[in-house]
Amino acid sequence: MHYWFVESQNAPATDPFLVWFNGGPGCSSFAGAFEELGPFYVNRDGESLYENVYAWNKFANVLFLESPIGVGFSYNTQLANDTSHKDDLTADQNYAALGDFFTRVAPEYSNRSFFLTGESYAGHYIPQLSIRLLSGIINGTFPNKNFLGIAIGNGEFSSQRQTNSIILWSFYHGRISLNDWKYAKEKCKGADPTVTDIDKYDFFYYFTTNNSMDYWSNGTPCGDLLQQYLIVPDSMDPYNFYQDCWSAGSKQIKSKSRRSRTPEKSKAKARRVRRNALDSNTALTLNYESTDSQWAYPCWNDGSVTKWANRRDVQAALNIDVAWQNQKTSGGDPYPWMDCNDHAIYNLYWNDYADTTQFFDDIIKKAELAGQPNFRMLIYNGDVDTVCNYLGGAWHLQNIAEKNGFNTNSSRQRWYYADQTAGFVQRYTKGGLVIDVLTVKGSGHFVPNDRPGAALQMITNFVSLSSPSGSNVNYNQSVIDFIPNPRPLLNKDSKSRCKSHHLLTYSGPSDKALGTIESIKRGIK
Repeated sequence: MHYWFVESQNAPATDPFLVWFNGGPGCSSFAGAFEELGPFYVNRDGESLYENVYAWNKFANVLFLESPIGVGFSYNTQLANDTSHKDDLTADQNYAALGDFFTRVAPEYSNRSFFLTGESYAGHYIPQLSIRLLSGIINGTFPNKNFLGIAIGNGEFSSQRQTNSIILWSFYHGRISLNDWKYAKEKCKGADPTVTDIDKYDFFYYFTTNNSMDYWSNGTPCGDLLQQYLIVPDSMDPYNFYQDCWSAGSKQIKSKSRRSRTPEKSKAKARRVRRNALDSNTALTLNYESTDSQWAYPCWNDGSVTKWANRRDVQAALNIDVAWQNQKTSGGDPYPWMDCNDHAIYNLYWNDYADTTQFFDDIIKKAELAGQPNFRMLIYNGDVDTVCNYLGGAWHLQNIAEKNGFNTNSSRQRWYYADQTAGFVQRYTKGGLVIDVLTVKGSGHFVPNDRPGAALQMITNFVSLSSPSGSNVNYNQSVIDFIPNPRPLLNKDSKSRCKSHHLLTYSGPSDKALGTIESIKRGIK
């Protein structure tokens, strides 16, 4: 396994500690660092970097862990062609890696408050790892006792709820014709033909799978009709329904993952922003390549990051092990770093659990036993993602809250970024335990990239140690200037604050090392 660690730009000695996981399964958290939330983005030529002014390490120390072994720069030192990939093994590897980090590599962080964060299939990784962490804290075997919460973006939690909800989402976003919808309402109720509420239809009944991740029609007319709405055509981005990349040179389909304001104040602020914009040369600021606000970065970042990460000088600077660099493909070519390793991981991965409810139930039960009665959970969703849509996630967490005795009667609230509605948040509470289910308006699957400013404000407020419990978290609190200034470049003679480490993972309780993690530890000053 491989990790990259970046210290907080604010107060690294006291700021909280975040662990970030990309999903897939098989997608790289190193890619998440350079395509979404790390301190640097890669320029279009794949040769150089520029600052991400909305990096999550503005106010937190962040560890990007490439998981499981075989993803990115992670590799198995004992078995060249490892095909053992499943949820339980991934959780064991992650638990061992974090334990090694806090004990041997960076014991100065062993008393730091920490959170698990991630997106997509991290909806499996994080709850399952959380149970191991809480159990290790309870029995005294895990070195850091200050596990305060989890934050999961556009998570994969339940195959059934995601399938049922995407059918509804698709109709209300114009993907399903009126005739097909009429047929589905009349003929596709699932196993119970007496159900009348379409929100309760079990469309999942008409699909089958061989790995609990990919689903296709079971051969029935309903299955054949509905299957087309589980798949977004190549001419659309499944991770953001409204994201288009029009330039032929930049078009890509991403790899498989892979303060309260009144409406009057918000409108006034919006008018001021638009008036100020008239003072600039608008023609020079228009982006003609895509519908996004990031100069089409989501359209070409995958290719640029891949090119940059596969440079040998970059790998040397990152202290990537020579044994990894010497790997060869079946055709004899140098083995490449990949954003998502579908061939070696996804296509061979076994999803042990099609539903994660049991893990959330256990988190709720064990948090207090682990000395964390104020454990907080944030489930956030970009609301135009079709891969892991917001409705399926909201259903899943509402069910968990209800069955575990949380207060589910509080009103859903707007939250604001730069005085504009950034989305909505539903809070469930049980004593000091909190579950926040939050949407990010207009964002797709990759929230830190689609809505970078709002995402930074959201996560910084969630992990803020000034909030004694999750019930005190205020997502409206501004944390950074609306248009932040990039930090000055380091003098070429400045000493780089870099350190490399080896981090070991183990198979269960045995002493046999499965992998080696190389890292670079750098404070951006």
